[in-house]
Amino acid sequence: MNLFVKYNEEEIEFLLSLFKKDYGEIEIFENMTNYEVNKLCVYIKKEKFSPKKLIEEYDFIWVIEGSLIEFDYNDRKKVLRKYVAKDLAGINTLFGKKNNPLLVYKESELVLFKVKEHTEFSSKFYKNLVKYCYNTLSQKD
Repeated sequence: MNLFVKYNEEEIEFLLSLFKKDYGEIEIFENMTNYEVNKLCVYIKKEKFSPKKLIEEYDFIWVIEGSLIEFDYNDRKKVLRKYVAKDLAGINTLFGKKNNPLLVYKESELVLFKVKEHTEFSSKFYKNLVKYCYNTLSQKD
């Protein structure tokens, strides 16, 4: 940014967008700007899902509100876990495993995303992910 140059509206919006933090409600994107998140993720979208919707193919899902139920991939009658607000589904993808199917239990607002293999912003994301996992595990006691 140069103080002696006059910027048009579009350029100003772009420069300001580099410092916005619209993903602040998502703990694993904490301290990351929109620009960083968009460079880190292959795709990222926020969607609302109605109850009884089955989600079989996904990478990561952050639950903003609502709840999801995870089933065993081989035995659909076996419930493994329930996800509620501020939970992250899809950790299996980090270990090269297939994610189990999810059933939307209550109307839910979800953020679906996939992380690129490595970018210059990966370290921030993985630091936040480790912090999230530690906090989640420490609350189980």
